Amino acid sequence: VEDCQALSELLSFSSILQRIDISYNDLTSEAVEHIITGLKNHTALEELHIVQSRFNLQNCILLASLTQPPRRLNLWNCHIDDEGAIEVAKLLNQNTVTSLSLEENPISVSGASEFAKRLRHNMSLIELNLDCESIGVEGTQKLIDSLSQNRTLRTLWLPEKCKSFFNTSAAYQRVKDRIKWWAHTIPGPVPSLPESLISLLPRRETDLMTITGSLPESLPEFFSGRETDLITSEPPPATLEESVETLHSEVPDGSTHQPHPPCL
Repeated sequence: VEDCQALSELLSFSSILQRIDISYNDLTSEAVEHIITGLKNHTALEELHIVQSRFNLQNCILLASLTQPPRRLNLWNCHIDDEGAIEVAKLLNQNTVTSLSLEENPISVSGASEFAKRLRHNMSLIELNLDCESIGVEGTQKLIDSLSQNRTLRTLWLPEKCKSFFNTSAAYQRVKDRIKWWAHTIPGPVPSLPESLISLLPRRETDLMTITGSLPESLPEFFSGRETDLITSEPPPATLEESVETLHSEVPDGSTHQPHPPCL
């Protein structure tokens, strides 16, 4: 909380910061309030990411009251319910926010309906992520219908489990190129490391980021036939840290792992 209070004071007196990402810190509602309060007089912020924090209704009301909110907002998994979503949806009235993610929040039909209503008149939003399984088929239907009057939204993320209900829907067919269905699946296994690389790794995985060194000569064989051109690309990896990071980013064919949807 003290750190967020200091950041709030910095925001109040500085117009330099353009991007803040304080995700995965499990911030309390008190800490979130400090951050949003600091934004009242800060008009230069372009992006705000507060992923996996604990918003309450007051936080959402405070956010909706900003005269110059960040253009890109990522509020994934922030415990925002219908009451909070109804407040956050008011940001669409200002026609300044271009990207908004509320993925995996406990939002149901009433929250989705509020966004659908405001989408009909919004002219700024380019991407909206409402991949919340609790919006159900009814909430999904309202959002799809709202696109008939909205010409600016390019990407609307919706829960995959509802897709089968709309395959034959005429309303869906007219806007399906603007809708993305996000499936929550268990990540697949990552490729095994070659023995020559394992020998260079520290005993504890937590020490991995402190180790640097050259790649073993046998490593090219491990990538033989793969789509990646890691070994022949220019410039080559400079450290073991970069190489292992690239290696673990690969997922074998048939894996169910999917990256998090991009936020414009």
